[in-house]
Amino acid sequence: MTGRTFIIAANALETPKILLMSTSEKYPNGIANSSGMVGCNLMDHTGLGFNLVTKDEVWPGTGPNALLVMLNARDGAFRSKHASYKTKLRNTAVNNAIATQLIKQGVLGTELFKQIRYQSARQVSIAIDLETLPNPRNRILPSKDKVDAIGIPVPELHFDVDDYWNKGRDAAVEDVKKIAQILDAEVVATDLGKQNREHILGTMIMGDDPRDSVVDANCRTHDHPNLYVAGTSVFPAVGCVNPTLTGAALALRIAGQLLAA
Repeated sequence: MTGRTFIIAANALETPKILLMSTSEKYPNGIANSSGMVGCNLMDHTGLGFNLVTKDEVWPGTGPNALLVMLNARDGAFRSKHASYKTKLRNTAVNNAIATQLIKQGVLGTELFKQIRYQSARQVSIAIDLETLPNPRNRILPSKDKVDAIGIPVPELHFDVDDYWNKGRDAAVEDVKKIAQILDAEVVATDLGKQNREHILGTMIMGDDPRDSVVDANCRTHDHPNLYVAGTSVFPAVGCVNPTLTGAALALRIAGQLLAA
């Protein structure tokens, strides 16, 4: 394949996998990887989940299906100690999930109808999305022993959180307890299991120094002036809010660079 300029936009998992697999005598560690950072610093908005039951009827799921997002913990001096996070109250109808659970418990007939109505009117779902820090140990590699349906290695993921995230989790749990107190509600279910928010970030991070980053401020690889990386893989850090608009803005930046060339 020949061309004047190349753009790779295969998301934060497949982009580094393709480049790491593209080895040759000249590039034994893969394309754009003189820093060794291709595939490293995998990030996500790893999250938590809570279910509350209020004493008064609140009827979630009425009106538009939208999130009420609180950003009180998005930024501040506390970030020197723990992760930032956003808190989301889900305005989704819970009737089906409640009915399914009650039927599994053997609740039927008039009592089933009564419990569906009672719980659906009072159950509030809260989700927390936490910041994760860039960490080279969190990374993606082409699998050495697993392939997809056409024989291409699948991505192998290595990911965990650190104490910075754990301290953010603890702060978020305390916030939920305060919310429950204000709502006169009981927290009936808590999931602290590092929920995947599917905000795949990092692995081709941006930076000024070619020794510890993959692309520059214009998403151009340090090693190859005619190769750009589009997508959220270039994020050097993630904060706690959704990455889509920033990813789109970076794609427009690449377009501007190409038009000016």
